[in-house]
Amino acid sequence: MQKVGLLGDLHLTSKAPERRKDDYYRTLLGKLKQAFDIFEQDGCQWVFQPGDFFDSPQVGNSVIADIIKLISYYRFEVLVCAGQHDIFGHSLETLHSSPLSVLEAANSISLLGRNKNLIGENIWVYGASFGEEVPNPSKVEGYFSVLVIHRMIGNRQLYPDQPLEDPREFLRKYPKFDLILCGDYHYRFQDHYQGRVIINPGAIVRKTISKYDQEHRPAVCILDLKDLSVKVVELKVKPVEEVFDLTIRSDTNERNEALNRFISSLREQNRFKVGWKAILSRVLEERKPKQSVCNLLNAVLEEVKC
Repeated sequence: MQKVGLLGDLHLTSKAPERRKDDYYRTLLGKLKQAFDIFEQDGCQWVFQPGDFFDSPQVGNSVIADIIKLISYYRFEVLVCAGQHDIFGHSLETLHSSPLSVLEAANSISLLGRNKNLIGENIWVYGASFGEEVPNPSKVEGYFSVLVIHRMIGNRQLYPDQPLEDPREFLRKYPKFDLILCGDYHYRFQDHYQGRVIINPGAIVRKTISKYDQEHRPAVCILDLKDLSVKVVELKVKPVEEVFDLTIRSDTNERNEALNRFISSLREQNRFKVGWKAILSRVLEERKPKQSVCNLLNAVLEEVKC
């Protein structure tokens, strides 16, 4: 019986988000170890992860070393595509200098590309990293095709007019894939259509005190390739009030309104050339503004599509 473990976005980092009260890094490592233990105990032969493995391409060497050590304890293979947080300037041209490439050089993970990666005897795995087009695989009888993709696909908008691709429609649009694993969107969903399945296990992180993050239950999924049955296993996490400072500051609503106005104006103008996100990211890296400014602009980078 062949089983695969499915992860969502990890956003591994040693830097704690605003309002976290716990040792955030140790919490993240603990969640990842939980997930890997679940996969090992269930007999998973492979683990797929759909990007944003790291929260930043500037993650410290100690974090990379910890991940290499952690993965080395397990027998399964970890296959990953890249998200925008994994690469400098949101550009795949920088993938070779990213922490993901270090993990691959250490034989901790395998990076997925648009060409098929054969695992086992009859499983073809393709990757579509952030900004990449979906591959067009051959459909061969007896072979199981997997797409691991970092793309904003989801079943509920997180803010008004959020550009989202519907999971069922995406599954219909790409009929040559038996399994599609999605990242980028942080919340769990799964859908089945004509004997195929699309899944997002959801991020293992809770980064904000938003309503969505407070309701979010970090989990992993295990897929049985024989019958495409999916088992969802929620991770053990502390209550929101134990890990977050839920005190509401008076400027929160004003800041959110300003952010929404900024996002709306960028969408309406729609006059930015390709690469403006990369330029902005480079400026942030070089000028190193206050963390509050970085948090605001990173939110814009995540939510704006031009």
